[in-house]
Amino acid sequence: MKVWDKHLQGTAYTFESHEPLTAMEVTGERKDFLIAGLGAGNFVVYGLGMKNQLEIFNWAHCEPITRIVSLEKLKNKYFATRCGEGHVHIWSSTNHPDRLFPLYNFDADEVALAPLQPPPPVPEVVVVVEKKKVFDDDGNEVIDEEEAPEEEEAPKKKVKPEPVKPIGPKLVGAPVPSVQDTMIELKWKHVIQSSSTILCMSNFTERLTIIGMVELK
Repeated sequence: MKVWDKHLQGTAYTFESHEPLTAMEVTGERKDFLIAGLGAGNFVVYGLGMKNQLEIFNWAHCEPITRIVSLEKLKNKYFATRCGEGHVHIWSSTNHPDRLFPLYNFDADEVALAPLQPPPPVPEVVVVVEKKKVFDDDGNEVIDEEEAPEEEEAPKKKVKPEPVKPIGPKLVGAPVPSVQDTMIELKWKHVIQSSSTILCMSNFTERLTIIGMVELK
């Protein structure tokens, strides 16, 4: 990925990644972070000030990221990502972004598709049987060797868990997303709360346009 200088009319500097880049967007209150979709569902954060790589967020989505939008209405403090399965996630625009909340199946009408969904699994009934206590002639409880408490092991050093590929809930009958889908932020001039913005998305396969309000409290 190359950053170009319009005055010098040449390349200012180049970032190299170990996986293909899919989508890009500049974000942050000072427009100093560049977010780029990376590989099968990750994204990488570049610092435009120091020209360095700041973070790789593994498994941000379960599919490659197709669109990234900085939320200008919210002073670019947040950005939204969309993946090839139609899910949208909202992130904080920092050098180490946090996932604030997901918007699964953004293209789908959950109420209209409710009759098509399989019934929820019936929870398994667990029966707990308490073992009868046995006492000896002196009134002391007899403890089975198999049930004897094990000696406590020394506490192990905490290891940072490896990132796991997320599995987003997919609705039956939901519109099929594609890499040709688009996501933008609408410039809304009418009365709207300062903590809200409006995202507009297209679904190329189903020929749909979806408009939704995103509110961060």
